[in-house]
Amino acid sequence: MLLPVVALIVVAFWKRNLYLAITVGVVSGTVVALIAGLITPKDIMFVADGAPTGFLFDGVNGMLPLIGLSIAVFGMIGIVREAGIFEIIINALSRRPWTQSPRGAETAIAVGQTITTTMFAGVVGPSIVPFSAIADEIGARAKLHPYRRANVMEAFAAGIACIVPSFSAFLFIINQLTTGVEGMPVISPITVAFVSFYPILFSAVMIFSIITGWGRRFESADGAPVKRFEDIVPEAPNELADSTETELAPAPRG
Repeated sequence: MLLPVVALIVVAFWKRNLYLAITVGVVSGTVVALIAGLITPKDIMFVADGAPTGFLFDGVNGMLPLIGLSIAVFGMIGIVREAGIFEIIINALSRRPWTQSPRGAETAIAVGQTITTTMFAGVVGPSIVPFSAIADEIGARAKLHPYRRANVMEAFAAGIACIVPSFSAFLFIINQLTTGVEGMPVISPITVAFVSFYPILFSAVMIFSIITGWGRRFESADGAPVKRFEDIVPEAPNELADSTETELAPAPRG
């Protein structure tokens, strides 16, 4: 079963298409498992006692709640956007002196995404969707490259915001699953939070990156990532001169 994993990784790096890579992984994994006798066609899709079963059905069925949540979140985002709330938040943050610099913009993105993810009970995907528009605008005004904006935003979404004991849904799920189970000690959310090394180290690395500028890239006029802010090519033509020249040009005949 390592062969499908290799195929998925190769296609992901080759085509740069996540959906294609996952599809190749699922299809190749199914074929390999059938040939190796690890599964039967009934394990893929089957009807037992009038109810559909199989990993294809379970996969689709398991995604439906997330799809429904995403649709609801997008609806809320549309309402908030049309009401002008995003613009108010962006303008309020952009007017702060400390958000004018690249480091300040990254800090604003980090703090804002951490608060948003915490409010969403530590669930990363739905929390990124509403805050992404704000993070993108703040980063664009500081000339941060889109890769850098995304890295900062997603890093803090998957960081310590996921393991805040009084908010994280994951920590409460772990606590509930270990409560009342014979032979299993009850695991408190606080205990899990302090041993969740991946989110803690993830946040620590990104905080170091923001302070030192490690990995920071800016967006040049042609969209290419550059290391130094001075390397950004200004959008040269003088708009006033162009507009004056346009106004003085004779109107075409006919």
